[in-house]
Amino acid sequence: MRWQALLLLAAAAGAEAAPEPSAEACLAQARQAAPLRQQITLITVAAGGERRELQARWDRLQQGGLRAFRLQIDSPAALAGSRWLWREGASAPGFWVYLPGARDRPRKVGAAGLAQSLFDTGLSPFDLKFLLDGLPAATVQALAAAEPSPGGRRQRLRLTPPSGPDQLYDRVDLLLDLDRCLVLNAELFGGVPWKQLEIDERRIERRGAGWWAPSATLQDLREQSLTYIRLTEPAGSAALPASAFDPERFHRGP
Repeated sequence: MRWQALLLLAAAAGAEAAPEPSAEACLAQARQAAPLRQQITLITVAAGGERRELQARWDRLQQGGLRAFRLQIDSPAALAGSRWLWREGASAPGFWVYLPGARDRPRKVGAAGLAQSLFDTGLSPFDLKFLLDGLPAATVQALAAAEPSPGGRRQRLRLTPPSGPDQLYDRVDLLLDLDRCLVLNAELFGGVPWKQLEIDERRIERRGAGWWAPSATLQDLREQSLTYIRLTEPAGSAALPASAFDPERFHRGP
């Protein structure tokens, strides 16, 4: 079967109907078309103990054939106003980054830059895309039958994305909470074990008929860094204008 998205941190938030306890039902809920805004805090601890904190907000837009996300940095002051954009499914797909003062022009991120740390956060542009939208068109394989646990039924799955120059990981193994439709952890491979994502189960909260996870950690096994991810509750908002997700104009305006 094909899984079109992997929504990790805001899974099922605001869902209108309770998820059915099956992997298929969870996967079908993964993409949400409504506009979304969240505040995000990233605290990265490097191998040598250096600590960096970044606060930002991201917005999502799905309009016609376009699916896009934009991240805007609020602090630290040295990065305030910096922005990141990802688009797919329409004209001008790809990744862009904007740094104030860099000739006031966005720069497209090539395949070689997808693995580099974005704004010194420990997360690459591809990692942000993965957190927001997963691995589109990845083939999904059940590694084991669903098993009961004190917190509900869980199942281990393997995602294998199609190969390509803009594909950073060649495999992702994850543990899915079937009853709450949340990914609890994910192991990301790029030839060898590369990164590990862990949702803080203690902070999972119910929102209406669904659930959401406001915090997680991402460990880089190569760089030996650890990034703490904190999110505010997802909030639907009036859609930003299309220009806010235009590669030539996303660095201007709201």
